[in-house]
Amino acid sequence: MKKIFSQTPLKSVACLSLLAINMTMLAAQPSPDRAFENGNTFYAKGIYDSALTEYQKVIQSGYEAWELYFNMGNAYYNQGEYPEAILYYEKALKIAPKQEDIRNNLALAELKITDRFESMPAFALTQAWQDFTQMFSMRVWAVLILAFMLCSLLCALLYRTSKSYIRKQAGFYALSASLLLFVFSFIAGGSAYHQSLHEHAIVMQSAVPLQELPEASSPSSITLHEGSKVSIEDEISPYYQVRIKDGSKGWIPVSSVEII
Repeated sequence: MKKIFSQTPLKSVACLSLLAINMTMLAAQPSPDRAFENGNTFYAKGIYDSALTEYQKVIQSGYEAWELYFNMGNAYYNQGEYPEAILYYEKALKIAPKQEDIRNNLALAELKITDRFESMPAFALTQAWQDFTQMFSMRVWAVLILAFMLCSLLCALLYRTSKSYIRKQAGFYALSASLLLFVFSFIAGGSAYHQSLHEHAIVMQSAVPLQELPEASSPSSITLHEGSKVSIEDEISPYYQVRIKDGSKGWIPVSSVEII
């Protein structure tokens, strides 16, 4: 009994001491808001290296926002580091796809890089469908699917339990509409999810051959340059299979790109 009671206070002290150390370390670290404000202050003064250092602290804290990535893209652009600028503009655009300022600055940065690949023409209906499914986040699509499913169940219950012909007819039409909306939102949400699975990356090396096979000795017919955007199709370490805007596919080293 004495041995048990003698150990308990020691464990409590150890836990309290560890908690105190963690609290001290957290207090010593600048808050993400403060780091972001410091970064903006340095940016306004044209001290872009220091601004980027502060912005990186925000990212290391586990936070992200399109404003943060947009400011980082601007800082890199003003330093003439255009591949990095494109990377962070793309990160910002991924969060806020409707922000025209991001698109405009991204277009300016893309004028500074070597590669000029023409995008494959897409059918108007296909492009319209993709644009529509990307209007909402996956969370919104999930809420819509659940809402229409519950609405369908309620309408089915109304149809089965109503004794009045008018209510039964209203329940039938409401059930039909709810089911159609449920199926439509399910398909649209699935399409949005499928599109979200395709990762994109930016080439960060000055010149990278697009190889036919994931082998160092494989021939290549195209050379990608820093700043080019690629879609990742597959991975066989240490290579990614990627697709570029004109539809060409090939393999490049994983180390040559940064994921958006």
